[in-house]
Amino acid sequence: MGLKYRKVKEVNPLDPEGEKIERYEVIDQGVVGTDEIVKEMEERFGIPVKKSKNVVKLLVKYIKVRLSQGLPAPIPTFGTFVPVTKKVKVPGRKGKKDKIVEVREIEFIPSPELEERLQNIELEEVKDETDPTENTDSTQDQSQTK
Repeated sequence: MGLKYRKVKEVNPLDPEGEKIERYEVIDQGVVGTDEIVKEMEERFGIPVKKSKNVVKLLVKYIKVRLSQGLPAPIPTFGTFVPVTKKVKVPGRKGKKDKIVEVREIEFIPSPELEERLQNIELEEVKDETDPTENTDSTQDQSQTK
């Protein structure tokens, strides 16, 4: 499983001349479910789908139970899922005060081993075919375009 990205050219809001800057954007490949994970396990490691599906289901159950108890869910050599409570400002209705509410979120802290593996991940650039500025030189002399 590689990571897909694309170059995005946009106007630099800090440049008064409107010079374009490039940034990289990860392409969302959707939610990865049990089926995708077990298929990858079979392809990479030869683990039968039925066996790996049970392992993945147990892992998901372990994470859910730990987080529902307010406890972190560490997975050795992968990382830790941590329940976090954050305060969020919610705008009040007309004439009413804003409210501050607590929201529970889950943060993921990658292990050092995972961070090291991510340094070597396969990256695949995907060209944005709908972008008319793709593969154009922004320094091109305007007088040559007449």
